[in-house]
Amino acid sequence: MRRNATLMFAVAMHATFLSILIFQPASSQEFEHLTYLPVLQNQLDVSWRWHIQADIVLDPRPFNKPVSISDRSGRIHLFWDTLTEPRLIYHTVLSEQGWAKIQPIAQTIGTSYLLYPPVISEDGLLHFVWRNWLGTGLENPYRLLYARFDGLHWNAEEEIVRTAYEMQAMVQTGEPREIHVTYVEPLFFSRIHQSKRTENGWERTSNVNPSHSVSLVWPDRFGGIHLYESYNYTNDLHYSYWLNGSFVIENTVFHGNLLGHESQLDGQNNLHIFWTGQVPVVGSQIQGLYYQCLSKHLFASPEQVLSGATEITGPVIKASDNQSRIALAWKEAESGIIQLMVRNECILQKTKPIPLSEGINWEPITLAISAIPKNTCILARQPYTSNYSIMCAEIID
Repeated sequence: MRRNATLMFAVAMHATFLSILIFQPASSQEFEHLTYLPVLQNQLDVSWRWHIQADIVLDPRPFNKPVSISDRSGRIHLFWDTLTEPRLIYHTVLSEQGWAKIQPIAQTIGTSYLLYPPVISEDGLLHFVWRNWLGTGLENPYRLLYARFDGLHWNAEEEIVRTAYEMQAMVQTGEPREIHVTYVEPLFFSRIHQSKRTENGWERTSNVNPSHSVSLVWPDRFGGIHLYESYNYTNDLHYSYWLNGSFVIENTVFHGNLLGHESQLDGQNNLHIFWTGQVPVVGSQIQGLYYQCLSKHLFASPEQVLSGATEITGPVIKASDNQSRIALAWKEAESGIIQLMVRNECILQKTKPIPLSEGINWEPITLAISAIPKNTCILARQPYTSNYSIMCAEIID
């Protein structure tokens, strides 16, 4: 999470849920071998198997960029909010039958806002948290809401907390059946809390108060919270790690910089840091993508230029499988090609161009990467339209 910006549970991965979707869940025996989309043989290599592109028009039109996740059977879920009423959270999923009917995940009162992608627990359930605003005139108009999806339907929405201030939040799963939500007030991160789901509802387990200021917050799958602060001029990075109600590490200082950078925590607690900036080339400079990995042992790797001598344009998007892999994607300025990179912890695994249909100016919107099954998907859009397309690849080790 970063001050005065969309929370980087950093970072990133944005209902009455009684609606039944139009597909059937695969059995657990099918999960390993399920392939929903035909394989493009001309894109086949021994470690990267692409599937046919699947187009969709998102209606109602998204307000914030959609988020996505791949479930345990390989289906791809999309979520988005909208500026048009009713301002709900919308959901669809891609299966072997195609895209499911777009519908709200809940008929929530007030205005709902997307935060971060949901997570998948070990039992295959999908857990989702979003922000809701009830309007002016109320003492506590802001709410965090939670719902889970079992492959057929959403359960009824649950209110986690209600406050006087706008919050950013991320859900994580820990031990089997353990669901916890970390939430903060974005302005100066002056309030950092964690709540846990119990049989009796949501219980605030802790207020997290480090001894240093905080500009970046990342919750992890073990129930911990990673807290970072970079200070101007010194290149000192202050770090604390909170777990089970106390600080395991508090205010460790080492050389590093997060100012103006994006990040993604992987499932092994390595922090992947990336940013765009000028890269020197012969006779000039170009816009490029820089990368650095801060390992779980708090060792910072040397800076790398992932984009090489090729100029990039637009945003860089990211995803984590919540185990050991993360993915980054970016667009090359001259060719329009979108490159997709997968790293296993801090080690580069593969970088590949995404074989989207030619002759269209695609822009990358959101990524999903999954450990079970091992796949990665990218959602791209034709600029200034509601026309989207998704392309997925199996990752074969």
